[in-house]
Amino acid sequence: MADAELRAEIESAPPSETQKKAAVVEQRNAEANVELSDVVVIEHCINCKAHSVHLRHDEQKYLNFAQQLSAAIAAETGKPTQTLYNEVPKAWADRDTYCQLIPCYDDKRMCYSMIPRVGAFEVSICGVIIFSKLCLQYWPHVPSVAKRVAACLKDKASGMDEGTLKSRYEAQSQSKTSLM
Repeated sequence: MADAELRAEIESAPPSETQKKAAVVEQRNAEANVELSDVVVIEHCINCKAHSVHLRHDEQKYLNFAQQLSAAIAAETGKPTQTLYNEVPKAWADRDTYCQLIPCYDDKRMCYSMIPRVGAFEVSICGVIIFSKLCLQYWPHVPSVAKRVAACLKDKASGMDEGTLKSRYEAQSQSKTSLM
């Protein structure tokens, strides 16, 4: 089967039960205002059945980790935070961190949707990658990542510039033990 035929077959496949559940959980008003001071972006793998021939992904596991992390972040910060699942605020679209954004010229929409990468579970704030499963090759320790996110949000709110945030919190420069 040619790549084009396979792609057409995958794209025309009906959504899985996990995708239907995820759509209900993750759905937010696309035109709602996004307060950038407390936004956390979680990029996570979806449509795992489409690449299950090559990988043993469990789409529900990605969704569960995203929901657990979102709840842990809210608990750690002590205030509600806005978690965007596979979406990026338009104001942050120019950051190198965010790729595969879906163009949107509707000024009412505050965010771009993204096409998540296969195997991705990336947590970021304002282009600063707090945790990257793709780079680190393991699942996050939710309490530790939530603490790092809360600390990053606090430093961002106190006026710390993006360069300093990046050097302090960027996941690639961290060893496995320092993230736990």
